[in-house]
Amino acid sequence: MFDTLTGIARALGKSTVAEGVETCIQADFASGHGCDVLQGYFFGYPLSTADFEHEWLAGERSDQSGARRERTAK
Repeated sequence: MFDTLTGIARALGKSTVAEGVETCIQADFASGHGCDVLQGYFFGYPLSTADFEHEWLAGERSDQSGARRERTAK
């Protein structure tokens, strides 16, 4: 079913987004079945405006791979 949905989207020239990705297994499954964009707690938690400005706009956190490794190591 997943492959069908991503195939239809691709045929229509659309991107697919997998929301609510919380584990490495979910991320691997979605990306392995042609999903274009993944989002969810596996990649990052919601930030307040102040935290976003401090961590992302100030350049202190160029990617989230460190945060992802910490979560999966638990």
